[in-house]
Formats: sequence, structure tokens, C-alpha cells
Amino acid sequence: MNERFAELKTRLAEIHDVRRAQEVLFWDQTVMMPPGGGPVRSAQLTTLDRIAHSKFIDDETGRLLEELEPYEQSLDYDSDEASLIRTARRDWSKARRVPAELAAEMVRAAAEGHDIWAKAREENDYSQFLPHLEHAVELKRRYIDCFDGYDEPYDVLLDDFEPGMKTA
Repeated sequence: MNERFAELKTRLAEIHDVRRAQEVLFWDQTVMMPPGGGPVRSAQLTTLDRIAHSKFIDDETGRLLEELEPYEQSLDYDSDEASLIRTARRDWSKARRVPAELAAEMVRAAAEGHDIWAKAREENDYSQFLPHLEHAVELKRRYIDCFDGYDEPYDVLLDDFEPGMKTA
């Protein structure tokens, strides 16, 4: 195996592990965490997101991806290795446009909003959640502003889940 490819895989695996730890903490928040733990959990999730995002958009990740381009081209397009490099490059390029603080703030808002949403739902009082929803929408708009060259603003969000898909 190419030594630089192995290095990229190790780096991506570490980032993946941090992201999965975030998911476990969020799962715990939604299923098991006692009431009142939201603010601390929100801080934990935000810290993990800042670490993962910063490590992913690091210049070294970009150098690895650039150095691996000839290796990628030498492989079958659909091979696991070429697909990993291509997808990581695409995701890295997109993530670099988003400031780490904005990415972390989006995670913080989601974590904080979850507890408010659960309470508002239980009490059938949407007005409790409305300010958090408005803040989440404002953060998504700031996220969209990190990009250019789209036909519709939703294209940016859709591309995160269905790469290349357009609103049209």
C-alpha cells in the first residue's frame, strides 16, 4: 500500500472516531442523559466538532490529498482507494470553506436546541422552540454563504447529503 495513502487513512480514521464519539454523546443526550445535562453536553459536542473539523481541514490533509492525486489516477476509478481519495478531497475542499467556529456553533445550537425542542413538544408549546429554530436557520444561511456558484441556496445543503444533486 502507498505510504502516503496509509497516512491519509490513519488521519481520516482518527477524524471518523471523533465524529462517532460525537454521535454517541448525542445519542446519550437524546436517550439516557438526565435532565439538566444539556449545557455540559453541548460544550462537549462543540469541542469534539472543533477538533474533528480543524484536523480535517488542516493543510497536511490537503498536502496528502494533493500528493495522492497521481496514485489515485493510477487506480481503477471505482476502487476503494481511488474512491476514498476522491471523496476525501471533495469533502476537504468543501469543509475548508466553513470556518471551524461556524461548524462548532452549528453543533452547539443543535445540541442546545434538542432539549428545548423535547420540552416544547412535551408541553405542546412551539413558541419555546421558535427562537432556537430561527437561530438554526440563520446558522444554515451563514453556512450557505460560505459557498458560491450554486443555482439555489438549498443546493449547498442538499449537496452535503446527495453530492451533485440539485434542487431542480
